[in-house]
Amino acid sequence: MSLLAIPRPAKRLLALSLDTYLCGLTVWMALCLRLDGWVTLEANHWWAIAISMALALPIFVMMGLYRAIFRYAGASAMMAVVWAVLIYGALYAAALTALHLP
Repeated sequence: MSLLAIPRPAKRLLALSLDTYLCGLTVWMALCLRLDGWVTLEANHWWAIAISMALALPIFVMMGLYRAIFRYAGASAMMAVVWAVLIYGALYAAALTALHLP
């Protein structure tokens, strides 16, 4: 079965699931880079991952990233992605700073 043949709601769910996974993976990778080695996730790290998912997914939904058909996406879709990531990054940094997570 081709990915193009999957119904649109299933594609959106797949994209949301992939973004959920990638939020956790990128936080873990950032910790590994910052601490210069492989990191075993601890309680504070899980909070950072949960905050990442809680912020990123609603922002991406509100910015319409899951409505776009990326086969035909142009400059406007790219700008939506850029704005969504900038908003997410600023809010994520603010949340981690406000909660004093190391």
